Amino acid sequence: MIPSLLLAALLPACRTTPSLPPVDLQATGWRVRQGQAVWTSARGASGVAGELIVAIRGDGACFVQFAKPPFTLVTAHSQAGAWALELPPTRRYFHGLGQPPARFVWIALAEALAGRAPGGGWQFAWPEPAGWRLANPATGEALEGYFTP
Repeated sequence: MIPSLLLAALLPACRTTPSLPPVDLQATGWRVRQGQAVWTSARGASGVAGELIVAIRGDGACFVQFAKPPFTLVTAHSQAGAWALELPPTRRYFHGLGQPPARFVWIALAEALAGRAPGGGWQFAWPEPAGWRLANPATGEALEGYFTP
């Protein structure tokens, strides 16, 4: 009986990461870029082409969505010390507090486009005026594309 009471007393103290609020990219402060990209998940893997939206706000918040219409493949979002990444095709969801893990190319892209070092071994370059490439030489993962003017 005592262990049950102890467990009941501790349960309210459990803390989960709060859900991030929906993003309104029409709101003031968002810089939104749209274009096309090819994501290669690992060295030797076939690339997946899709449409890309990257939105960055001056306070460090970001939103990234990669889709192959009509399907969304990835949605990543971070703001105010919390982050979330959703992969609808595999029904996987990652989230947490603090800085997002550097292993996610989607958040690394937003960091690079905001002028911050993406970390995690990612290398960012603008080889063409409209095109860019973000790659991790250690894993072979890469994301490259361009934004429409």
